[in-house]
Amino acid sequence: MRDRYLMIVGGPRISHAFAKELGYDAGFGPGSTAATVASYIAQELVARKV
Repeated sequence: MRDRYLMIVGGPRISHAFAKELGYDAGFGPGSTAATVASYIAQELVARKV
């Protein structure tokens, strides 16, 4: 499953480090914008195509 899906999480108590500790690819906490999340997703998907 991990090679087919990008696992991200967000919320007021989530940090990137905590999300990684929980096994996610990335975490987005307070102050994250939709543009930041979308940019991360796009960059990660392009990188995985390599």
